[in-house]
Amino acid sequence: MSKLSVTLLLPSVLLLFACSTPTLPYEEISKHYVYQLASYESDPNFQTNIHTSIKLNIPFFKQFYDMGIKDKHDNISNEDYVKKIAYFSTPEFLNSINAKEQYISEKVHVETVSGANKSNIEKKIMSESIIAAYKAGYQTIQ
Repeated sequence: MSKLSVTLLLPSVLLLFACSTPTLPYEEISKHYVYQLASYESDPNFQTNIHTSIKLNIPFFKQFYDMGIKDKHDNISNEDYVKKIAYFSTPEFLNSINAKEQYISEKVHVETVSGANKSNIEKKIMSESIIAAYKAGYQTIQ
């Protein structure tokens, strides 16, 4: 192997290992959620700030992850576990979630958006992500 090959290979290997930092399940779920929503954007005048959106959504999904851990620790019945997961898909639950959306145009402003005003696809993505976070917490070995 030539010296040039080793010189090019070593930084590549180091970069690969540097980028493989483990992330927590609710962080991955937040990332997946934001990317899914961004892929459904239909307004050409609107663009999601992916990195900021992921960071802002992590605490939201962490609360469901923590709820799963708590329920597992409290030994809830399998029936209650299934009921809770089903509840996370109900219109009653999804419509109760209010979100703050930050817009940057001539000025920065924040609007509160009711869950009832979200599209069906947004509600579906949110429900699936909440359930995934809850299940990840519930399945965490403590």
